[in-house]
Amino acid sequence: MVVLTEHLIMSRSMEGTDIGKVRRLNFWGKELDDVSICKSMPGLEIISLSLNNIATLSHFSNCVNLQELYLRRNCIADLSDIIHIAKLPKLRILWLFDNPCCRHDNYRSTVLRYLPKLLKLDNIEVTDDELALAKEKNPKLGASGADSHLTNGNADNSSSESPRSRAIIRDFTETNEIRSEMGMKPMRLSKFSPKKSSSYRTRDGNIVSAVLSLVQELDYGSLEIIQDAVRNRMGSLSS
Repeated sequence: MVVLTEHLIMSRSMEGTDIGKVRRLNFWGKELDDVSICKSMPGLEIISLSLNNIATLSHFSNCVNLQELYLRRNCIADLSDIIHIAKLPKLRILWLFDNPCCRHDNYRSTVLRYLPKLLKLDNIEVTDDELALAKEKNPKLGASGADSHLTNGNADNSSSESPRSRAIIRDFTETNEIRSEMGMKPMRLSKFSPKKSSSYRTRDGNIVSAVLSLVQELDYGSLEIIQDAVRNRMGSLSS
């Protein structure tokens, strides 16, 4: 089991030595299983933990200042887990795309029933019409049969898309998540050109494709920063 520890967090933090005052947490693609330390971090405003192995939202229930939560492609299977973040007063952006819970019937409307203050869910803006429909359509969690439905709901596993098409969609979503976290506007799918590689369907291949798509839009100064980061990372891997 890979555990997110205080030592790991503070070794990358630029916000002093008090873990309770850390405002941004970014451990994207680290294969983390346990992030329960977030319960001790009420100052968090942005959490980016996509591409990990997180199975519950309970770790974030004490993050009262949380505004943005990125958890795409984890292992959250039980949609009723949203109860743990339903009372976070400042949460406005939530990404759960590519978690098992997203396959359940009425996934989006159920999430919006309990998180009506969201502005974006899975990088799609929330509208007044779907909020009204969510409130009217979905039973409260804990109502007769509701929990069973959310835990064991019918997943739509059928698809006419080819494996490559699904991979392109994954890479496109990955790229736009990175752009969102960097404050950049989302890219249109029609303009997205993923790079081909022999590892295209692997996790690292998807990340490489997303990064290469972003590199094309960066200026010289930003590219120098990335170049230094790559050199440092390669040095740590070879040591």
